Amino acid sequence: ATASRYDLSGALLRLGPAGFGFETFFGEILFNHGYSFKTDQFVRGASGVMHEIDVLAEKDGKKILIEAKYHNAPGIFTGLHEAMYTWARFLDICQRTKEFSGMWLVSNTKFSSDAIKYSNFTGLKLVGWHYPKTENLQFLIESKKLYPITLLGNLSMEDEQKFSSAGIMLLNDINAIEIEKLRSLTHINFKKLKELKSLASKILNG
Repeated sequence: ATASRYDLSGALLRLGPAGFGFETFFGEILFNHGYSFKTDQFVRGASGVMHEIDVLAEKDGKKILIEAKYHNAPGIFTGLHEAMYTWARFLDICQRTKEFSGMWLVSNTKFSSDAIKYSNFTGLKLVGWHYPKTENLQFLIESKKLYPITLLGNLSMEDEQKFSSAGIMLLNDINAIEIEKLRSLTHINFKKLKELKSLASKILNG
């Protein structure tokens, strides 16, 4: 698990350059955990400002607003500034409507200690690398094996972008789709697709 975790953090860093939106990836994670979701939504606040919401998720009748902070280099913390900005937007929206039950700040990297203090004080929910102790980003991914295709070590940047253009983001998709269909969706040659399918299956069943 440690190796896959190490690779997983690298795979998440490669999502952006490969053409995948982190908010779409996180939406897929939520979907597999029983949420419905929409990305790139606009919600008006009491101030009259239209707030762009990365992910709007719903489960058991509760609607949640999600701000996704993506970094494509290691060691960049999501900090107090992002936490305060996210919470301020939530307060503005809550003054206009009681429709939403919570606000999350989600990141593929770690949170600063000040961001954590602030979120504990306000009620902003943080989900990131190794945080919180339970139901953090790795847990949400690994518990349902929702690995991104960027986890495949032998995938070229060009191939990543072909999968991205075809809307294929998870190893589960590569595993589930017949090779002929994969070929027509991605235009990657059969030999390479066979290798990728075999590796995806190995990771998913390992």
